[in-house]
Amino acid sequence: MNNENNRKKKIGGILIFLLVLLLGTGAYFYQKGLELPAFDKSAKAYKSKIKKPEEWAEDQIAFPAYKDVKVIKGSDKMYIALENPSFNDANLQFKIIIDNNEKNAYQSGLVKPGEAITEVPIPDNLTLGEHNIRLEMRGFAPNDSKTQLNGTNVDFKMHVLENTR
Repeated sequence: MNNENNRKKKIGGILIFLLVLLLGTGAYFYQKGLELPAFDKSAKAYKSKIKKPEEWAEDQIAFPAYKDVKVIKGSDKMYIALENPSFNDANLQFKIIIDNNEKNAYQSGLVKPGEAITEVPIPDNLTLGEHNIRLEMRGFAPNDSKTQLNGTNVDFKMHVLENTR
């Protein structure tokens, strides 16, 4: 009887240890998967041409529109203003996907209202011609980078041109 109780205690102890280990491991990987975006160090103060609409609700987020861009073949940067209008009450994050290829993507950190990223790294081996760009923009609560608000996607073209110099 005493051996039976000792055996049950050992099994119970092992099960509790395994449960704690499993929960701890799960919590670690869950937290690691929730890496939150930090503020982007390359974002700088930016004078936007976007004007605040007259009837603008405080809980709305303005996302900029983009038109086609041009780059010279071999360039490793695209000059584009990934901007967050100063009247937004949200931080923005930008992700660029080139020709539906996730591995070519650029993802920014958070951009505060009134700031922009104006140089975006791109692969320097893009072929001459037209490339499809998908720009994903996501809004985050101003005081809580865990809380994602709304977002939008914009598609435009990037034209890679021959260097004529």
